[in-house]
Amino acid sequence: MKCAHCSLEYQENQLIKAGNLYFCCNGCKSVYEIIKSNNLDEFYKNANNLSKVEISNVDESVVFKEKIANNISQITFNIPNIHCSACVWLIEKFLLKNEAIVSININYFSKRAQVEFIDDKTSVQEILNQITKLGYKVLPLSADYNKAYKNHQKSYSKLIVAVVCVMNIMWLSIARYAGYFSSMDADIKDIINFAEFILCTPVLFYTALPMFNSAKNALKLKSLNMDCLVVGGALLAYIYSLCAMFLRLEYLYFDSVAMIICFVYAGKFLENLTKKNAIKNVDFLSDLINAEVNLIKNNEVVKSSVYEIKKGDVLRFFTGDKILFDGLCVGGKAKLNTSAITGEAKLKSVSLNSKIISSSVVYSGSCDVKTECEFKDSYIQKIANILNNTKKSNLQKLTDKISSYFCFAILFLAFICFLFNIENINEAIIRSVSVLIIACPCALALSAPVCNLCAINQALKHCILFKNANDVENLSKIKYAVFDKTGVLTSFNLKLSSYEIYSKKDILEELLSLNNHILALNIKDNLKLTKHIISNENYTQIDGKGVIYIKDNKKYFLGSAKFLKENGVNVKSFDKTEVFFADEKELLAYFVFENKINDGALELINFLKSKNIECIMLSGDKEQECKKTAQSLNITKYKAECLPTDKIDFLTSLNSKEILMIGDGINDALALKQALVSISFKQASDLAKNTSDIIILDDNLNKIKSAIRLAKRTYFTIKTNLLISLFYNLISLPLAFNGYINPLVAALFMSFSSICVILNAQRLNNFLTKEVK
Repeated sequence: MKCAHCSLEYQENQLIKAGNLYFCCNGCKSVYEIIKSNNLDEFYKNANNLSKVEISNVDESVVFKEKIANNISQITFNIPNIHCSACVWLIEKFLLKNEAIVSININYFSKRAQVEFIDDKTSVQEILNQITKLGYKVLPLSADYNKAYKNHQKSYSKLIVAVVCVMNIMWLSIARYAGYFSSMDADIKDIINFAEFILCTPVLFYTALPMFNSAKNALKLKSLNMDCLVVGGALLAYIYSLCAMFLRLEYLYFDSVAMIICFVYAGKFLENLTKKNAIKNVDFLSDLINAEVNLIKNNEVVKSSVYEIKKGDVLRFFTGDKILFDGLCVGGKAKLNTSAITGEAKLKSVSLNSKIISSSVVYSGSCDVKTECEFKDSYIQKIANILNNTKKSNLQKLTDKISSYFCFAILFLAFICFLFNIENINEAIIRSVSVLIIACPCALALSAPVCNLCAINQALKHCILFKNANDVENLSKIKYAVFDKTGVLTSFNLKLSSYEIYSKKDILEELLSLNNHILALNIKDNLKLTKHIISNENYTQIDGKGVIYIKDNKKYFLGSAKFLKENGVNVKSFDKTEVFFADEKELLAYFVFENKINDGALELINFLKSKNIECIMLSGDKEQECKKTAQSLNITKYKAECLPTDKIDFLTSLNSKEILMIGDGINDALALKQALVSISFKQASDLAKNTSDIIILDDNLNKIKSAIRLAKRTYFTIKTNLLISLFYNLISLPLAFNGYINPLVAALFMSFSSICVILNAQRLNNFLTKEVK
């Protein structure tokens, strides 16, 4: 008798009766009542393999929590006992009944869940309790990695079993085929056939078990995938051979079944190994979950969670420690191993004032690091986010859609093939199986994701951070490159060519200490101003124009000539990059700057023009200064004195979606968001970095050129892979349909096509490295 919830078999006297229903435990009974009371009965239509429910309280410390908005938080955790898509459906539907839940994202394959919620309307504990009420366990994220390691060991075991069995079957097959020419006794043939049956069975029902599960899940969702075709063909050949063995027919295909599974599984194993190798340099990201660091506090070293560390804290790292924050060395000496990200085996020596990037490992010595950011903004965490990102590129979505329809078409073709050869049942089965196996859409489905993974990995090694696989595809299609001027094409370190301070230097110093604009920082450096004010409610910044500061009931202005004129202060512009300081009546100081063209800017512009990409410069600076910079860089189209909204209007006026925007400031954020692809730099404002699709982590303009080359090569490689897979099917399908290819050769061909696609994608792994050399 079955439990009404988990469907496990029990004796009637072991079950709990509730009305006309029976339950194995109170947990299952409670979950069943919760599902019924919330009108979620549809769950049971597709649910399968549910386990017995054990409800327990969950410690909320197992989840990773972060703030993503003023009153919205996000928690990430693992739900290991998700059994099918119905489980995902049930959890999402049940949680969304809570109005405080903003969004839920559950990845069925990785068992990872992300929940966004309103802080003041619900709590982490309440959300976790709701999940456990449904009978699901909640574990820390680190469980993902432990499980992945165990799964890899199981995959290796399954491959070994298949290889050993196939090798022995091959020897038996040689003996059987030799017997056709040496008049082997029928009894000996029967023994050989039975031995092949014994060896074939574990290959089909142990090695191919993941394929059976995958096929079963696809069928329950009323869909088909490549595993449906493989296991369907292999199972058909196995059943036929089993019947033929007892009927003592001449042709058996146990050897073909075992070899088909072995070759296909080996192809899958190589595919997974390729993906694993593509991200092997960041495998230690599993240690980030609940990691602790040595915080120097009140001259003492205390252990602290990485999520409690703030910008400006000083951390101490000893030999063997992983550095999890970007920062500046403020004490000690050490040698760092940076190969995890850069791939370079050479050790990097660090001492006072050395820049340190997270992901390095202390090889020897120790160092104190002053953090430049919180953990969520560190280089290593951004890489972790990319690797955990489940979003697909547009091309990958298209190939996935084609693959699903392709499976139905192949199944129909195999049925037609069977009908055509129905007069010879043996030939009909073998040809149909050959069609099913040889036409697997595996190569088609692999075309885009493997290339994108290799490209993102290659970019990371060269300090180019793609936030999404779709950005690689989009970057390859751009027709316009729009640049901000200051900080991108021209250096942050502008030369202060002339200035004059008439009065109120103390107020100017206060005002500058509150401003992080590049020009304000430059003035402070040149004047060696040291005053620092954290915040002031009388300070107002107007993006793209300037700032207003009120002190002693008197207004002060810092900004462009146009901004001061708007506020009733008449000043004379120098038609250069300039900053004016004034009160409500008169000018108090002025500063005039000269621009310095950034290294690599001219080379980048010339490269883009060679690729037929039109270059445009937008700037908030004066016409004369913009014109001078544009002429130096051979840019024919530019616009000066742009406000943030002006940049948006200009992008819209281009009447094209294929726009690349490159900027670094707060005033560029809207334009960065508007463009198809946007690029910013590590030293850019936080708003610009958060809005951008790609971040150049070493602030090198030449890396933009590398990113575009890599994107174009990746897109070309994806299209090449698609052609390989389509050409393969055009050639192989007619051969299989007409009986020129048997199932064994079909499996070889199918695996070979997948390997070709993977090897072609692997060429991207050293693409930028070869360019540098």
